[in-house]
Amino acid sequence: MKKNINILFSVIIPTHNRAGIIGRAIESVLEQTYQNWELIIVDDGSTDNTREIVESYNDDRIRYFWKKNEERSIARNFGIDKAEGTYISFLDDDDYYLPEFLLTFHNSILENNIPVAAFTCFEYTENNGVKTKNNIPVSLLNNPVRFLWEIQTSIRPFAIHKDILKNEKFKPECKYGQDFHLVIRIALKYKVFIIEEYLSVNKTHNEQGTQSKFKRNYRLNAELSLMCINNLVNENSNHLKEHIAIRKINDLINHKIYGFASASMKHCDFRYLFSLIKGIKINSSPGKTAYYLFSIAFRTPFYLIKCIFAVNED
Repeated sequence: MKKNINILFSVIIPTHNRAGIIGRAIESVLEQTYQNWELIIVDDGSTDNTREIVESYNDDRIRYFWKKNEERSIARNFGIDKAEGTYISFLDDDDYYLPEFLLTFHNSILENNIPVAAFTCFEYTENNGVKTKNNIPVSLLNNPVRFLWEIQTSIRPFAIHKDILKNEKFKPECKYGQDFHLVIRIALKYKVFIIEEYLSVNKTHNEQGTQSKFKRNYRLNAELSLMCINNLVNENSNHLKEHIAIRKINDLINHKIYGFASASMKHCDFRYLFSLIKGIKINSSPGKTAYYLFSIAFRTPFYLIKCIFAVNED
């Protein structure tokens, strides 16, 4: 197939040792009803047969790059620098697009006629082959910053003009939350159009970064995750408060603290648990804060006893 020199969309897939699953993501791009695209696969230091899998797809719109392992943010920024499209999308190697993804974005771009903008859609979550619609707060559609904050958006359901991504890149220091950090920064500075259709799919599994961060190196992951969200809030505090109440901002910080506090209990790391609790923001939604604190207080004795018995058995 001859390469179209007037590329509109560049789809970037970063990957690392996912030869066994990346095929579905690639095929979802090949199956697009809108065909004016390029697919950039950034292999972030894989040691498996990822190259062979990618090269088995005989389409010269697919561009493969191998680089040393430097984590996802740097891999995505590398892809941005290689992209030739006017609009850039990011697809994880374990997720996929529905066939109308690019066509619907193309039509929305033409309809709104604001070239330098970002576009996003609704998405499904898939678990064991069953797709469910994510909970969408439709009352917030007229406030994109608040909307994206409430759904804790990823970068996956987006198409972003290349000129925006010349100025706004992924932060390499954000191992967790780099998608959210970038998208919120973009929404604070540029027009974001929300397409009210379900066009992308987030597949859940045990090895997802969002799942595994609570299992291995959870202390380091907690510090990295909280650093990223606090950096976003501190650097954009005034602009954020124009769109989001401070209690809603603190709700998200507390939610992350609660997740890692729960992981600390399961790892019998009560010292770190109490260290995390000290970071709970009181100026937040009273009901949510009370739930987090009550849940931790209620479960701590159970895990404490469980950990004591586990030590005695050893």
